[in-house]
Amino acid sequence: MKAKIQYTVDFDDIVKEVVYLLRRLPESNQILDVLSSLAGDDLNRACKEIDEYRKELSKLDMRLEDCYSILMGYQKALFATPEDTEGSEAE
Repeated sequence: MKAKIQYTVDFDDIVKEVVYLLRRLPESNQILDVLSSLAGDDLNRACKEIDEYRKELSKLDMRLEDCYSILMGYQKALFATPEDTEGSEAE
């Protein structure tokens, strides 16, 4: 099961936090393992490795989506005009 978490950082540290999140992404050579298994005619192993790789890509996609959302919100706040800020305070 997946769960979203939320925490607070200083506005000036948002980009540093996204960099931290991105650096925690695993580097992967899994596709090389798949190719190696295929070259050795080990189809069962290749299928298992492909399935594991797909699961890792799903995790990667979720992390990248989170980072994208954070940076879009940061950019919106960074370039907000005073009128934008006043409108949101009235709600």
